[in-house]
Amino acid sequence: MLIHELYHEALKRTPDKIAFCCNDLPCTYREMARTVDLYARALVRLGIRKGDRIALLMQNINEILWLYLACSHAGAIAVPLSFYSKPPDIAYALNHCSARLLFASQALLHMTNDAVSATPSLERILVVNMPNASPGDTWRQAVTNAPAHVDWPDIELADPAIIIYTSGSTDKPKGVTHTQRSLVHCALNRAKGLSLKSSDVYLNTGYLCHGAALTTTFLPMIHVGGTAVFPVSFTPALGLTMIQHHRPTFAAAGPSQLWNMIEHPSLKETALDSLAYFTSGGDVVPASLHQRFREIFGFPLSESIGMTECSTYMTTPPGMRHKPGSMGKPIFGAQVRLVNEAGADVPPGEPGEILVRTETMMSGYWNDPVNTSNALVDGWLHTGDLARQDPDGYYFFVGRIKNMIVRESCNISPGEVETLINTHPKVKRSGIIGVPDERRGQRVIAFVVPDPSQPAPTPGELRAFLAKRLPDPRIPDQWVLVDSLPYAPSGKLDRRALQEIALKRQA
Repeated sequence: MLIHELYHEALKRTPDKIAFCCNDLPCTYREMARTVDLYARALVRLGIRKGDRIALLMQNINEILWLYLACSHAGAIAVPLSFYSKPPDIAYALNHCSARLLFASQALLHMTNDAVSATPSLERILVVNMPNASPGDTWRQAVTNAPAHVDWPDIELADPAIIIYTSGSTDKPKGVTHTQRSLVHCALNRAKGLSLKSSDVYLNTGYLCHGAALTTTFLPMIHVGGTAVFPVSFTPALGLTMIQHHRPTFAAAGPSQLWNMIEHPSLKETALDSLAYFTSGGDVVPASLHQRFREIFGFPLSESIGMTECSTYMTTPPGMRHKPGSMGKPIFGAQVRLVNEAGADVPPGEPGEILVRTETMMSGYWNDPVNTSNALVDGWLHTGDLARQDPDGYYFFVGRIKNMIVRESCNISPGEVETLINTHPKVKRSGIIGVPDERRGQRVIAFVVPDPSQPAPTPGELRAFLAKRLPDPRIPDQWVLVDSLPYAPSGKLDRRALQEIALKRQA
């Protein structure tokens, strides 16, 4: 089975059922099959051959999903580009993968102005979702000229199917390369692990250009014959409106997105009773969010962890006992180890780097053998994430190796400190960063968002609270109360922005 064949059983059983909905524009399985076939024939007519890279720059609109499947059908490799990218990032990705075509939505066309001149391999920019476009280089025009029949290429499970570029926050972006096999297993394993059914509706507030929404929601849902729902671009009001309108049984949102929905005035008018499972991840999910969620929804929030390189690999699925603050256990098809710096497995309770082995794992980084060999060692993916395991086999996130703060030779995990600060009754959320210090290496600064329903905590109060739970070297040097924390488009805490704020305060 290949990616574009995942929905064929659903097409036979329920052709007129809604397969997915982006921006409240539903698409049935019949329409999806017809459009994907048409798009794939148009790609072949444009001279696209097996292995050619096709870049996609668009928000959550139907065209991005049609093109994902059409690229698979034509044997091409889809290269989604984040619409939060800067023009230099877009040029870098296009050049690095030697893209032949770039599809862009009308709203994002301005971001491609310099792409052609900066990318020698790029032949055309094709504009999608322009129903009333004047004659020009639009995708609509190309589709109109699609041939009735083409010779389809022979596609193997080992063939690359998609390249997703990482954010490049600490280095040049890396092109995570998934094959037909790894993406198909994303669908199969997720469907099995969550016991997804054709009657399920899955709302995901993430972006289809980032990978998680594609691998954890769209592909598994079309495989089981269910319905996947995505907002064109997230706002808390729109997220709640989609819950009210689509009545999802499953949902996923980043911690900051979920907080914003919970605090939105329209929450009290939103019917939440259709939901049976809600997961959050991508960053630390504080205990206060777990508690507030359960009070409102009546069931526990499931915390998940994954990465572009292998999709979700741990969660608490429906029916399994929840432990607040835990990422749960490895999902169906995933094996996990925790190792120390020497590569030896650590005992329960000790933190170690998470290593993952699964069929959903990438084949490597595009045109990057060095980073590939560093990440994939003896069949295991080195995630760069730290976790510990309790006696019951549940895993708890500790932090990122590359985010580690070193003060006077003491390694400090921001995630560990944040998790403890967030348990303070007067704290809503927090963010820990390190700034250079000539004598100590780094100085630790804690940014704290107080709980608005409580009196604001004092630095002394917070320090005393941590002193009972952490050794002194891991307690922050400075406490800064703020109204909010900066978050990246992925929903993760933007530590770089926090560092810039801290350095400006020093100046």
